[in-house]
Amino acid sequence: MAIRTGPEGDDSAAVERQSLTATANPSAVVDIHRLFDYNRIDQNTQLLPFLWLVMYFPFGLCLFIIRVFIGLHALLIASLLPKKSSFRCFILRTMCTILGIIIKEENASIDVKSKTRVIVSNHITNIDHLAVDLVMPCIVPGVWDLPKFLNWGLGFHDFGVKQGRDVLIENVKLHLHSDRKDIPILSYPEGATTNGRVGLLKFSSWLFTLDAKIQPIFIRVWRPAPLNVSVSVVDSRWWTDLFWFLFVPFSVFTIKYLSVVEKSFGESADDFAKRVQTMMASEMKVCATNHTDADKIELVKRHIQTQAQQHRSAANTPGPWQTHSRQNTARIRAANSPSSPSRATRASTAVDTMALKVKEVLPQVPISVIQRDIKVTTNIDETITRLLDGTVQYVPEKPIAAEAQAKGGPSSSSSAVNASNNSYISTESMKPFYCGSKTFGKNANERTKSYKERKEALLRTARHRYLERHGLNGTAGGD
Repeated sequence: MAIRTGPEGDDSAAVERQSLTATANPSAVVDIHRLFDYNRIDQNTQLLPFLWLVMYFPFGLCLFIIRVFIGLHALLIASLLPKKSSFRCFILRTMCTILGIIIKEENASIDVKSKTRVIVSNHITNIDHLAVDLVMPCIVPGVWDLPKFLNWGLGFHDFGVKQGRDVLIENVKLHLHSDRKDIPILSYPEGATTNGRVGLLKFSSWLFTLDAKIQPIFIRVWRPAPLNVSVSVVDSRWWTDLFWFLFVPFSVFTIKYLSVVEKSFGESADDFAKRVQTMMASEMKVCATNHTDADKIELVKRHIQTQAQQHRSAANTPGPWQTHSRQNTARIRAANSPSSPSRATRASTAVDTMALKVKEVLPQVPISVIQRDIKVTTNIDETITRLLDGTVQYVPEKPIAAEAQAKGGPSSSSSAVNASNNSYISTESMKPFYCGSKTFGKNANERTKSYKERKEALLRTARHRYLERHGLNGTAGGD
């Protein structure tokens, strides 16, 4: 809950200045943001209203529950009793007083109520028509597809609004000339609710094409100071407004009747609508603006988008504890990241250890090739398999003794003699051994057979080298 007068933080003095301007110049240009409330409670005041609301909440909630049941009975009575019945008006007005809806009238007369056919009113809340219906039974063109008895009880009537303007005007004209013409039609030419303190939205002209006398009225709503909750906000729904009506102790509707007006000869419907709007604005001491209900719809869209952006910004802005937590997380991630010196050292040591184990099994494979593949697989057995089946290509290393013998010289000769005497290694054992399959099997059986053949060849080669290294060739031949 923030500011009630508008997003710019306009205070009550600004609203008073705007009202004085409206009195001097009813058609003055008004910022559309001033026409609506944006929060239920005005935070420009002291903290007292919030404390009152907190203390009042348990009582208000109980009051709301009780009033819901009373309201259902009131709806039932409104649906059963005749619309123009004095008994109905008395019962409903009494029950609505219990519901916290109190009605006051100014400039009212029996003659005005009996001769009225078309009523034009400003629009402040979503239940304005219920307040007017209590003192002057009327019907409102409805757009909701409700059951017939609910439409009748709530004061709505289907005039074909959804079918277009022409159908609406034709049905209203038929009603004004029918047997039920004694029930007046209530219309809100603004087309949307406002706060009623700064200005009126531009009037729609469809109602002023009926060539009927117009009874203008304007509505003010007041609530007690400790719980001065706004009756409607810019993006509110009818059920939220109704909740606050049943929650607060009471709300006072003041209905003031203005002079009856009719269309002048040769006056267009737009000019007639503008004249009535200006007259009502002058009586209300507000501005007659050129803003329309479509402008309000765009304003509501922008307001909802702004709120969503603010909520996202608030969610993404960390508090002190969140900042500390994120810093700790960043430090942990930095310590565990691959680029961390300690982690890099541990990883390098693990790779070297696994590479040496692979080197013991496959001494002819260069250590650099093993290390490179270990970094990919991180598994000793998988690296050995990849080296044996030819997935990883490499150039076999020559044994140290063979390199020394290739250099020549006395030392190399003696080494060769020692090698010959000790039968350390033969020329055949120095030949590179490749045990990869020349072709890849088309099915699992072929691949399994190839694997077994290569495995047996590897074992034979390893056994042969072992025997040559230890001078056991004679024994091998004996076997």
